[in-house]
Formats: sequence, C-alpha cells, structure tokens
Amino acid sequence: MHGLLIEHTTMTGKRATVRDIWEKLMQPAIAANAGHLAYAYSFGQDDDMITAFQVYASKTEAEAFLEHPSYLEYLETSRPFLTGAPKVTILDVLWLK
Repeated sequence: MHGLLIEHTTMTGKRATVRDIWEKLMQPAIAANAGHLAYAYSFGQDDDMITAFQVYASKTEAEAFLEHPSYLEYLETSRPFLTGAPKVTILDVLWLK
C-alpha cells in the first residue's frame, strides 16, 4: 500500500474557504475512487493547517489520481488561498485497519 501525508497551510482565515473547495471537488472524486483505501481530511489545532492522510492500493493508483480532473481543478482553485506548496510525506503503509 502507498500512503501520503499532506499538510496545507492556508492564508490566515481561509481554511474554511479551502475546505469548501475540497468538499465540492475532491470529496466526490475520492468517494468514487476505488484506489483510495482510506482518506482522512483533518483540521489540527493550528487554525491555518489542513492535513490529509491518504492510503492507496498502490503507488500506481496514487499517481493516476494526481491526473484526475477534479484534483487538477482543486489545485488551481485553492492555490490563491494557500501560503505555498503543501508538505508531502510519502509512506510505505505496512498495515491498515
């Protein structure tokens, strides 16, 4: 299994705006994607931080999703509300419940 931990930092006060964009574009695409085994969209204690934990069936599935039209639109639409590129940590998921 292939995992990703993605951390976005939003512009001050824009986390809800990015969440609205995510819910419109990403949530339906993720729900329909059989390659996603798990996905957690999370807010932490920092009011400007969004963290997504994703587990895919394979690295190939993860790479394919990066080309999904909804993902590409999400990147374009959310970019003005982010402080920069996300921090991405690649994980080799050994066990998942």
